[in-house]
Amino acid sequence: MIQKGLTPRDSANQNSANLAPAPIWLLTRGVHSIQGEPAPGLAQSPLWGLGKVIALEHPEFWGGLIDLSVAVSGDVVSGGIASGVVVSGDVNDDAERSSEIEQLVKILLHSPDEDQIALRSQPFVARLQPLHCPALPASTAKFSLKPQASYLVTGGLGALGLILAEWLADQGARHLVLVSRRSPNPQQQQTLAALAERGVNCDVRSLDVTDADAVAALCAELRQSPTPLAGLIHAAGSLADGLLLGQTWEQWQRVLAPKLLGSWNLHQATQADPLDFFVLFSSVASLLGSPGQGNYAAANAFLDAIAQTRRAQGQTALSLNWGPWAGAGMAEAVRPNRRLRQGLPLLDPAHCLEQLSQLLSDPVNDPAHDPDTFQLGLFQADWPLLLQQFPQFKTSGYFQRSPQHLRQLRQQILPQSFWQQRLLQQRLLQLNLQPKSPFENSCSMPVQNSDRPSWRTICGMRSPISSKSTRPPWLLVEVC
Repeated sequence: MIQKGLTPRDSANQNSANLAPAPIWLLTRGVHSIQGEPAPGLAQSPLWGLGKVIALEHPEFWGGLIDLSVAVSGDVVSGGIASGVVVSGDVNDDAERSSEIEQLVKILLHSPDEDQIALRSQPFVARLQPLHCPALPASTAKFSLKPQASYLVTGGLGALGLILAEWLADQGARHLVLVSRRSPNPQQQQTLAALAERGVNCDVRSLDVTDADAVAALCAELRQSPTPLAGLIHAAGSLADGLLLGQTWEQWQRVLAPKLLGSWNLHQATQADPLDFFVLFSSVASLLGSPGQGNYAAANAFLDAIAQTRRAQGQTALSLNWGPWAGAGMAEAVRPNRRLRQGLPLLDPAHCLEQLSQLLSDPVNDPAHDPDTFQLGLFQADWPLLLQQFPQFKTSGYFQRSPQHLRQLRQQILPQSFWQQRLLQQRLLQLNLQPKSPFENSCSMPVQNSDRPSWRTICGMRSPISSKSTRPPWLLVEVC
């Protein structure tokens, strides 16, 4: 506030101690696909993971995330890692551009509880919703793999990679390609020998997935082999934790490279391969945020986005936002007291693999059957502890699917843990809403369900896999 008789600079100096910090808003363009529109902003997607961490580490500075429409810009928007595409649309329509700016200004000035917004002709706001469904009956057809095909696992010699190798063998795979930057140590050799005794051929490749030429050469070799590539799991990753203010670019590069470059290289190298599955091991960090893991959340948000890209192209892809696995994965490098303090208990790997088998045998993995389901979260949450640790969850629009759900969050009456591996499907659905801004002082909003799918980001907790939700968690709102 500028006082009379003072210059703006004098006023700012006098009142600096009383001024609230200006909120930080991160803007992207074309990261999310709404109503089937193109989403060429793939390279900007890590900001959506980073933003969720900023919100937790520095709530005093946080404004939110806004994804702008590609149809209102004639700018070059990145369509990949290092290349851009010019977005088509009514780029000369000054009215559309002015409308976007007007809506954007309204959102920024209102500073709402909504901090994840997709701004199109009207804003869409995100909702994380538990979906409770009855248990899925046991499948009559067991998930099985082709014995005359190859299956690739990146991070193949890590604890998680070897668990996945044994699981693939259990499903009938007889030709595995395990990619790792290092040669196997004696303990890993024992696991490989045990697989060989079961008749499984493990082809260990010392290869860095960030090397595009090496990845392309490997996939081309498999394409010409008697056992062509039929599926892959990208489980490679690295940790370099630290609060954002103390992070270095070297730490960011170490974490981003295997996730971001690795997934992109695999995506590019398998364009000609009719894969049965393309599974990306993402993290709950990109779904909820994780203090001290800004780089990790950003890297995994890219995995979520590349799954969206592949599905839009009619290709198979699933990005799985796993919680921490017990006895495997990078969670073992995190101190147990920190994990528990954050309210994310460890998952039983056996249960996780059961869920993975179910997912890959379900129509949810078929882009022709369900082209919009590309991201699923699987984690166990101690919600009361999470709310105690991160009280801003209680007021964030992301967690306010309905007044009833909001009351549950505020009263902390959610059960301490849901069934250990329920699924959170990230999907976006349009709702027909009467005008009501998410900004409390503007309007009122009765909600009506719509069967018309739109921007897909549901996050629903559930056991069975279904292609529809009766309680869409994404809201289409009008800025008043």
